[in-house]
Amino acid sequence: WGVMNHPREVVVLFGSETGCSQDVAERISREAKLRHIKSTVMSMDEYDVFKFSEPQIMLFVTSTTGQGDAPANMKTLWKFLLRKEHSSTFLSNITYSVFGLGDSSYTHYNVVAKRLHKRLLGLGARCFCDIGLGNDQDEAGYDQQLDPWLQLMWSNLENLLEPSSLVFEPNAILPPRYRVVVLDNSTATTATNTNSNVPRHFDTHSPLEAKVIINSRISAPDHWQDIRHIEIDITDSNIQYQPGDVLCVKPVLPVDQISRFAKRLGLDLTTIVQIFPNESDVPPWPFSNPTTIVDLFSKDLDMLGVPRRWFFELLSHFCSNAAEAERLREFSKAEHASDLATYCFKERRTFLEVFEDFPSAQPSLDYLLELIPPLKPRMYSISSSLLLHPNRVHVTVALVRFKTPYNRERKGVCSRYLASLNTGDTIRMFIRSGTFNFSRAQTVPSIMIGPGTGVAPFRSYLQELEAISLGQNGNNGLESSRYLYFGCRNRSKDYIYCDEMERWRTIGLLNQLHVAFSRDQKEKVYVQHLMSIPENSQNVWNVLGESNGVLMIAGSASGMASDVMEAVLKIFEKFGDMTPENAKKLWKQLELTGRIQMETWA
Repeated sequence: WGVMNHPREVVVLFGSETGCSQDVAERISREAKLRHIKSTVMSMDEYDVFKFSEPQIMLFVTSTTGQGDAPANMKTLWKFLLRKEHSSTFLSNITYSVFGLGDSSYTHYNVVAKRLHKRLLGLGARCFCDIGLGNDQDEAGYDQQLDPWLQLMWSNLENLLEPSSLVFEPNAILPPRYRVVVLDNSTATTATNTNSNVPRHFDTHSPLEAKVIINSRISAPDHWQDIRHIEIDITDSNIQYQPGDVLCVKPVLPVDQISRFAKRLGLDLTTIVQIFPNESDVPPWPFSNPTTIVDLFSKDLDMLGVPRRWFFELLSHFCSNAAEAERLREFSKAEHASDLATYCFKERRTFLEVFEDFPSAQPSLDYLLELIPPLKPRMYSISSSLLLHPNRVHVTVALVRFKTPYNRERKGVCSRYLASLNTGDTIRMFIRSGTFNFSRAQTVPSIMIGPGTGVAPFRSYLQELEAISLGQNGNNGLESSRYLYFGCRNRSKDYIYCDEMERWRTIGLLNQLHVAFSRDQKEKVYVQHLMSIPENSQNVWNVLGESNGVLMIAGSASGMASDVMEAVLKIFEKFGDMTPENAKKLWKQLELTGRIQMETWA
């Protein structure tokens, strides 16, 4: 390995879009401290690239977003690493390993972690532990691959480090990173987030507080799924967006759930607290501070999230009942992974419910901040055009409801929150770039496939074209053809935005509109079936195989997207006279060149 007996230090860098990779990076840091290894944790873009010249051990944790894109807080570092002037020995002082977080139901499974690993090797860095690839589709989520990777990584790492005279105590409890101080309610005030006319950057720690203008159900009242059309006022925010962008919503958890939690732990919801870092290398508390207990647990911490394995080990330290503590420790061990999956992951059991199941666990407020992760924003494709609707942003949201194996009804945290909002209510939000890039679609033929709420980004794009057309007396200046495939269950129940879509076809904004009503006849019909009709298949080939056109797909990753991909591959085989292998090669080539784009979700 070259330099041996490295100092007991490690740099942990994360690339994270929703916070999961940051959670893993912080777990690595906690475990490093237990092993008496100094750790520094930061996003990849915060890292000083001039330090690459220094001998050091680095751990990279990253997710994959969109079309195989790097997370936003990794893009700058990634561009730096891709510079052509770097030699094959540029990173010869770096010893590293990589762990990726992905979901195998997506086309670009863990591709960013794989590319990063390959690039680091190409620049002369030495890999001391094989890349780990976490899969959210595994029974225990990404923990299923993370736990064995960590075990191997720590074992390999110890061989590179100076020996420690201190004893490794895996079950020791680390001091909390933050200290919570209760303030005097009679004199203390909470932090406020006031909007002003001064342009500022909105993000998960500093969201825009905007008013809901419209929140209407657009599926039939008797339909099984509640689909919402929501309009939000962004006047004076200086926010700009374009088709393909996404609205990031910070949900607020139901007060009745937070009241249950407060009662269970003996907390007063009206108490005002201030949160301070316990160590110099811990960043300031990133949310409102000072804050109330009710705001802390309803707006900042993910009380209704599903705990990861390490949570159970930490919680066991705060149990006064020995049997409860032992059961929690069992859940934290790899040999009991199937028990934990049955109890927690399959049931989507929440932090709140675990606390209720283990009534003797009584952690302090300081440790609650360690136990419960931050509440992550949820992302929704914007379904409006700023040109057509100045000062407004629209989203189209389906209320998520499902049953667990033990017949518990669950609702999506954010979709339930959004469905509950009334006109005039405040929503915390910010906007980020999405997966789709519509610039090419304006000059070449395009096929858009968006069943259900997957139609949202295409509604945004078509509204944009309509606004351009209105501004040019009906002449939008776009010679390209546009074909939209939409799917739902019933024409009378969930054919959302039907008037708009059919009007676009009438005025020529859409050359063709194909709608699959899956339950309006005996045989189920989906969008991929409509694409397989001979004349439609010929058109798909004309657009993709002969006209340099684009295909854009939005919707479910596990079902619809894979079915559409299979249908397109068969079209390639038939009309392009290709083998299945060559059809797949063409698909990959079109993806790499941006001519096939997908925005899918699990």
